Amino acid sequence: EKGHLIPDPEYAPVVKKIFEMAANGVGLSDITSYLNDNKIKTPSSLKRKNPNSKAKYNSMWTISSVKKILKNQMYVGDMVQSVQTKVSYKSKKKKALPKSNWDIVKNTHEALVDRFILKVFKIMLKGLINLILLKEIKDYLKIYYIVKNVVIL
Repeated sequence: EKGHLIPDPEYAPVVKKIFEMAANGVGLSDITSYLNDNKIKTPSSLKRKNPNSKAKYNSMWTISSVKKILKNQMYVGDMVQSVQTKVSYKSKKKKALPKSNWDIVKNTHEALVDRFILKVFKIMLKGLINLILLKEIKDYLKIYYIVKNVVIL
């Protein structure tokens, strides 16, 4: 459909697996190792259609790339734009815009991840949950995934 995002059939299962592993208490470095050990393609390598292209891409997963996925609001079905801007029309440099400037339209496309799950991961990644609550939340998330059948592959 014109104007709608459609999940990439090769990339969507990877996103779901990352969220599933995180919900099961697997840390960022272990998720990263799993992806690299299993030779799962990175998002930038999947975008790279032409192998002779000089476009910059990373063939290895990094903790920051996994963290970025766990924080990305696009995976709950929202369109998020105006996240960054060019410093100057003469430059390729970009700077991040404050969240108050973002344009967010909810439920514009198929969600890969439940909205509640994304919110919990954002809080966990900010370190706002203490270690005692963390175990209880992870146990709850496992049950939530099973009951809702949200992200289980």
